[in-house]
Amino acid sequence: MGLICFVLKWRVEDFDLLMFRNKTYVMTGAAGGIGSHLVKSLLNLKAKIIAVDINENNLDKLLPDNKNNPN
Repeated sequence: MGLICFVLKWRVEDFDLLMFRNKTYVMTGAAGGIGSHLVKSLLNLKAKIIAVDINENNLDKLLPDNKNNPN
C-alpha cells in the first residue's frame, strides 16, 4: 500500500519519463486491474516487462498486437 501511495504522489514534471526506457521490470500480478495498467503504462514508456500472474488468459491479453516486435 505504501508503494502505491508513493507513486500516486508523483507528478509527471517531478521525474524524467526517459528513466523508464530500456529498463527491465518484473511485474507480479500483471494480469490484474492495477498490474495490467502499470504494465501497459511502462510498455508505452518503452520499458521491458517480465509479466507474471497465475491467470494465463488475462496475461495473454497484455501481449502487444505484433508478438514478433520486442517493442
